[in-house]
Amino acid sequence: GDRAGITPLLEACKECQYCKEGKEYLCESSIITGESFKGGYTEYITVTEDFATKVPENMKPEYAALLFCAGITAYKAVKAIEPKLHKKIGIFGIGGVGHMAVQFAKVENCEVIACSRTQKHLDIAKELGAMDTITFSENQEEFLNKLKEKHGMLDGAIVFAPADTVTDTAIKSVKKGGLIVIATVGKNPSFTAFEEKTIRGTLIGSTKDMEQVIKICDERNIEVISQAFPLESANEVLKKLKDSEIEARAVLIP
Repeated sequence: GDRAGITPLLEACKECQYCKEGKEYLCESSIITGESFKGGYTEYITVTEDFATKVPENMKPEYAALLFCAGITAYKAVKAIEPKLHKKIGIFGIGGVGHMAVQFAKVENCEVIACSRTQKHLDIAKELGAMDTITFSENQEEFLNKLKEKHGMLDGAIVFAPADTVTDTAIKSVKKGGLIVIATVGKNPSFTAFEEKTIRGTLIGSTKDMEQVIKICDERNIEVISQAFPLESANEVLKKLKDSEIEARAVLIP
């Protein structure tokens, strides 16, 4: 009778070193819904209790659903940046995941600078608590000069935009000894070893992370920007996503 949700991680072995360390999302034999296991859009799914997370009775399902992918991805990326009071974080890419990362970083009392090509996304980031926003430019020197002039070098950066040029710019925007978290797909970035920067990848999160996401979003009223569509419109919605016609996140309702 409980209300529950699942992340893309449907199953893991629970016996390997990763599972025993509480990092079951890294399990070599994990089953990922919609990737290694068909059925991401099914109306019903069977899952063991170890991979299901309780959802509060007062939380709407179309809101909760977004937390189990975009929410946990954003939370884990912010956690990976090692947030602390007044840490200056650049978030590159303010879409379905990035707009939530802005809010999770604010919960951690970080100073957030949002970077995006799209003014609409920058406006959203500002509304959600970003200290400042900067329009991303393909002219790297111009962008970095503007950033340094306004804020100096960043303490850390999180990259959600799936473009190697963005990742490269994010690395160059961070001070020596700083931290860059890459939460997207891309080629191996290059950086100068003598600057002692740390580049870290991140991937969804554990069931314990998911419990924290639900708790924080419930207590802090984290805003999720989304559009709802009937399940029958799945193909049309995927086309809209491909053409960048969805403002942030889409939800399919059976």
